[in-house]
Parts: sequence; C-alpha cells; structure tokens
Amino acid sequence: MWSAPQLTPAQAESVRTLNAEQLLKKIRQIRTINPDFSEAPVIMGGDLNCEPFSPTFEILKKHMSWCRDIATDLKDNLGCPGYADYDYKSGDYVKWGTPSEDKGVIDYIWIQNPECGQGIAVRNYFTVTDQMALISSDHCPKIADIIID
Repeated sequence: MWSAPQLTPAQAESVRTLNAEQLLKKIRQIRTINPDFSEAPVIMGGDLNCEPFSPTFEILKKHMSWCRDIATDLKDNLGCPGYADYDYKSGDYVKWGTPSEDKGVIDYIWIQNPECGQGIAVRNYFTVTDQMALISSDHCPKIADIIID
C-alpha cells in the first residue's frame, strides 16, 4: 500500500505554482520547436485547485487570459457545490450542495494569446449547474464558446 504525504497549504500552493510554471515552459518549448505553432492559440482548462488571485492564478494570469475575463456574455462564475451524498441503498446521488461564488472558484478555462491576430473571441462563459452534471464530480463543469477565425 502506498500513501501520499499530507501537504501543508503552503506546500500545496508551491506544488501548484511549480506545475503552472512547467505548463508555461512546455507551451514555450512547443512554440519554439515548431514555427507553425508560434502563433497558434493555446486553450487549457481544468480543476487547478487554486482560487482567483492566488500565487498560481497570478502566474497563469501573466501569460494567459482567463476566459471569464474576456467573455462577451458571462453567465456566471460559480464555485464548487461540494460533494454529493451517495445513497448506497437507492444507488442515487442525493443532497447536492448549491454552487456559489463563496464556495471558491478553482475550475478554469484559460487561453493564451487572445490578441495574436487569429481573430479569437470568447463568449458564453458559464458554469453548468444542472444536478445531473454533478453525478461524476464534486465540481460544476465550465463551458466557454471560443471562436477562432
């Protein structure tokens, strides 16, 4: 049996910061290796486990744009609803929390170089709050319509 050590909040943030720096480094390497990719947009999304304006967020914000900030139609930016309770007897998920801003935003969609001359626009950034979307996760999915000419 293997078990991961528990990290302090500072250690966890340090790991997230390192991961963000490594991601940006890999993007730079790909752009350098293949000139065809030098101006291609990069879209990245997921559960980053960092809140807005954390050190990890700020590193990404220096090199990428949070789609929420540049969307023409922002529906919401709700945070995690928390885990749903699972009723083993019925086999159903029950008692979902309610997604809200105060529960912390840790899921993002980012785009790099939105003004790179590619005609990139972001619209309809929103959080899916349908209870069925929560069956397999404790997070609400984020969706952004990204138009690239």
